Amino acid sequence: KFMLERRPVHLYEGERELLGLVVPSFQRPPVWEPARQALFIESLFLGLNSTAIVVTDNEWPTDGRRLPPDELIIDGQQRLTALAAFLANEIAIFDGVRFADLAREDRRRLQDAPLARLKVSYRSPLADLKTLYTRLAFGGVAHTDADFARIG
Repeated sequence: KFMLERRPVHLYEGERELLGLVVPSFQRPPVWEPARQALFIESLFLGLNSTAIVVTDNEWPTDGRRLPPDELIIDGQQRLTALAAFLANEIAIFDGVRFADLAREDRRRLQDAPLARLKVSYRSPLADLKTLYTRLAFGGVAHTDADFARIG
Protein backbone atom coordinates (compact mmCIF):
# COMPACT_ATOMS: atom_id res chain seq x y z
CA LYS A 1 0.00 0.00 0.00
CA PHE A 2 1.37 3.40 -0.96
CA MET A 3 0.09 6.41 0.91
CA LEU A 4 -0.92 9.25 -1.39
CA GLU A 5 0.22 11.95 0.97
CA ARG A 6 1.64 15.32 0.13
CA ARG A 7 4.13 16.82 2.53
CA PRO A 8 6.15 19.97 2.12
CA VAL A 9 9.72 19.14 1.17
CA HIS A 10 12.91 21.12 1.16
CA LEU A 11 14.53 21.20 -2.28
CA TYR A 12 18.13 21.91 -3.19
CA GLU A 13 19.29 23.04 -6.61
CA GLY A 14 18.25 20.66 -9.38
CA GLU A 15 15.83 18.65 -7.19
CA ARG A 16 12.09 18.29 -7.84
CA GLU A 17 9.12 17.46 -5.61
CA LEU A 18 6.91 14.53 -6.57
CA LEU A 19 3.99 13.45 -4.37
CA GLY A 20 5.74 14.62 -1.21
CA LEU A 21 9.05 12.98 -2.13
CA VAL A 22 12.23 14.45 -3.60
CA VAL A 23 13.60 13.53 -7.04
CA PRO A 24 17.42 13.90 -6.80
CA SER A 25 19.15 16.16 -9.28
CA PHE A 26 21.01 13.26 -10.94
CA GLN A 27 17.80 11.61 -12.19
CA ARG A 28 16.57 12.14 -15.72
CA PRO A 29 13.30 14.01 -16.31
CA PRO A 30 10.05 12.07 -16.72
CA VAL A 31 9.98 10.14 -20.00
CA TRP A 32 6.77 8.10 -20.01
CA GLU A 33 4.24 9.36 -22.52
CA PRO A 34 0.58 9.70 -21.41
CA ALA A 35 -0.46 6.35 -22.95
CA ARG A 36 2.17 4.47 -20.93
CA GLN A 37 1.18 6.40 -17.81
CA ALA A 38 -2.46 5.41 -18.32
CA LEU A 39 -1.55 1.74 -18.76
CA PHE A 40 0.35 1.82 -15.49
CA ILE A 41 -2.58 3.40 -13.58
CA GLU A 42 -4.97 0.88 -15.15
CA SER A 43 -2.72 -1.95 -13.94
CA LEU A 44 -2.99 -0.57 -10.40
CA PHE A 45 -6.79 -0.61 -10.63
CA LEU A 46 -6.67 -4.17 -11.93
CA GLY A 47 -4.64 -5.19 -8.88
CA LEU A 48 -1.60 -6.18 -10.87
CA ASN A 49 1.58 -6.29 -8.89
CA SER A 50 4.05 -3.49 -9.41
CA THR A 51 7.63 -3.28 -8.28
CA ALA A 52 8.26 -1.23 -5.17
CA ILE A 53 9.08 2.45 -5.21
CA VAL A 54 12.53 2.71 -3.61
CA VAL A 55 13.26 5.73 -1.43
CA THR A 56 16.07 6.61 0.94
CA ASP A 57 15.62 7.71 4.47
CA ASN A 58 16.71 11.22 5.30
CA GLU A 59 20.14 10.46 6.71
CA TRP A 60 22.45 10.46 3.70
CA PRO A 61 24.57 13.55 3.20
CA THR A 62 24.17 15.43 -0.07
CA ASP A 63 25.87 18.50 1.20
CA GLY A 64 25.44 17.93 4.92
CA ARG A 65 22.19 19.93 5.01
CA ARG A 66 19.45 17.40 4.18
CA LEU A 67 16.53 18.10 6.47
CA PRO A 68 14.15 15.44 7.78
CA PRO A 69 11.69 14.03 6.89
CA ASP A 70 12.51 14.30 3.19
CA GLU A 71 12.69 10.99 1.33
CA LEU A 72 14.48 10.79 -1.99
CA ILE A 73 13.15 8.68 -4.86
CA ILE A 74 15.80 6.25 -6.06
CA ASP A 75 13.57 4.06 -8.23
CA GLY A 76 10.01 4.69 -9.38
CA GLN A 77 9.98 8.26 -10.65
CA GLN A 78 8.15 7.31 -13.86
CA ARG A 79 5.44 5.39 -11.96
CA LEU A 80 4.97 8.20 -9.44
CA THR A 81 4.85 10.77 -12.25
CA ALA A 82 2.05 8.73 -13.84
CA LEU A 83 0.20 8.63 -10.54
CA ALA A 84 0.64 12.38 -10.04
CA ALA A 85 -0.64 13.05 -13.57
CA PHE A 86 -3.73 10.94 -12.93
CA LEU A 87 -4.41 12.60 -9.57
CA ALA A 88 -4.15 15.99 -11.32
CA ASN A 89 -6.68 14.86 -14.00
CA GLU A 90 -4.02 15.21 -16.70
CA ILE A 91 -4.52 11.68 -18.04
CA ALA A 92 -7.54 9.43 -18.41
CA ILE A 93 -7.78 5.66 -17.99
CA PHE A 94 -10.20 3.01 -19.24
CA ASP A 95 -11.53 5.02 -22.17
CA GLY A 96 -11.88 8.44 -20.61
CA VAL A 97 -12.13 8.06 -16.82
CA ARG A 98 -10.28 10.76 -14.89
CA PHE A 99 -9.52 10.90 -11.17
CA ALA A 100 -12.24 13.55 -10.65
CA ASP A 101 -14.76 11.07 -12.10
CA LEU A 102 -14.03 8.40 -9.50
CA ALA A 103 -16.40 7.59 -6.68
CA ARG A 104 -15.01 7.54 -3.14
CA GLU A 105 -14.67 3.75 -3.12
CA ASP A 106 -12.67 3.83 -6.37
CA ARG A 107 -10.39 6.51 -4.95
CA ARG A 108 -9.83 4.26 -1.93
CA ARG A 109 -9.10 1.37 -4.31
CA LEU A 110 -6.34 3.45 -5.89
CA GLN A 111 -4.87 4.26 -2.49
CA ASP A 112 -4.90 0.54 -1.62
CA ALA A 113 -3.29 -0.42 -4.94
CA PRO A 114 -0.26 -2.76 -4.83
CA LEU A 115 2.38 -0.05 -5.03
CA ALA A 116 4.75 -0.60 -2.17
CA ARG A 117 7.36 1.80 -0.87
CA LEU A 118 10.68 0.27 0.11
CA LYS A 119 12.81 2.53 2.29
CA VAL A 120 16.54 1.89 2.35
CA SER A 121 18.91 3.38 4.88
CA TYR A 122 21.84 4.97 3.15
CA ARG A 123 24.53 6.79 5.08
CA SER A 124 27.16 6.85 2.39
CA PRO A 125 28.58 9.44 0.02
CA LEU A 126 26.45 10.65 -2.86
CA ALA A 127 28.54 8.56 -5.28
CA ASP A 128 27.33 5.39 -3.52
CA LEU A 129 23.73 6.55 -3.77
CA LYS A 130 24.21 7.08 -7.50
CA THR A 131 25.57 3.53 -7.75
CA LEU A 132 22.41 2.21 -6.08
CA TYR A 133 20.30 4.24 -8.52
CA THR A 134 22.25 2.79 -11.45
CA ARG A 135 21.72 -0.77 -10.19
CA LEU A 136 17.98 -0.23 -9.90
CA ALA A 137 17.32 1.93 -12.97
CA PHE A 138 19.42 0.15 -15.55
CA GLY A 139 18.86 -3.50 -14.65
CA GLY A 140 16.02 -4.09 -17.09
CA VAL A 141 16.20 -4.66 -20.80
CA ALA A 142 13.68 -2.82 -22.97
CA HIS A 143 11.42 -4.93 -25.19
CA THR A 144 12.15 -4.78 -28.89
CA ASP A 145 9.55 -4.35 -31.64
CA ALA A 146 10.00 -8.05 -32.40
CA ASP A 147 9.19 -8.91 -28.77
CA PHE A 148 5.94 -6.95 -28.98
CA ALA A 149 5.12 -8.48 -32.38
CA ARG A 150 5.12 -11.96 -30.77
CA ILE A 151 2.44 -10.77 -28.35
CA GLY A 152 0.21 -9.86 -31.24
